[in-house]
Amino acid sequence: MTLARPDWRDRLRAAIPTGVIVAGLGYALVIGLGYAPPLPVPAPALDSFDVTPPAPPPPPRIQPKKVQTHRPRGAAAPPNIRSQATEVVAPPPIVVLPPPPAPV
Repeated sequence: MTLARPDWRDRLRAAIPTGVIVAGLGYALVIGLGYAPPLPVPAPALDSFDVTPPAPPPPPRIQPKKVQTHRPRGAAAPPNIRSQATEVVAPPPIVVLPPPPAPV
């Protein structure tokens, strides 16, 4: 079945509302993007405020006395006799073998 081409009056009847809708949406877009915020209210020329005195300085920090060591300062380090070296390899696991089955 073939369809006949619509008459120009039918096409005009559909085009006019479509054009009005598109124009209305365009106008709403332009108006919406053209929003200008209200002007700020000027601040008063003179403000009053309280001035507090400066905080007192913190008390001086007490330096702890340095503990004198019996090691000479600036000398070569003594040989390492106090610490133990860390094991690099894990010790071998202890494997418990089950006893063999009893003879029958």
